[in-house]
Amino acid sequence: MLDEELEEIERLRGEPSGAAAAGRPVERGDAAGLAGLAFSGGGIRSATFNLGVLQTLGQLGLLRTFDYLSTVSGGGYIGSWLHAWIHHSGAPDATEPGVDHVERCLSPVASPDPQDERVGPIRFLRRYSSYLTPRTGTF
Repeated sequence: MLDEELEEIERLRGEPSGAAAAGRPVERGDAAGLAGLAFSGGGIRSATFNLGVLQTLGQLGLLRTFDYLSTVSGGGYIGSWLHAWIHHSGAPDATEPGVDHVERCLSPVASPDPQDERVGPIRFLRRYSSYLTPRTGTF
């Protein structure tokens, strides 16, 4: 862990710069209470399951509590989708690009209408998640 990494996490959390500056990076990381979210592999089934996890985290308002995202295989599919949505939905000057917006959109309670324009990324994911048979038809 690097000092710069911890400083960026502090910035994204809205903490004063260098709030935990004393000590080695490992000690600072322990004191900061860092949290990570990991999505395992398993292809499209894993991505689908992890979408449910993300929707629950959004509903509970917990998505913003994670500092790290680790993915593999199908988990990488949903993880990269999430990262792109957060990145592209935030204002250019936002300190936390789009996390609040994405968290609200992921919540089935806050966004119950599946046709709502705000949940377009979820519709897109569901529409194009069948990579084995992207189109139905004769062949």
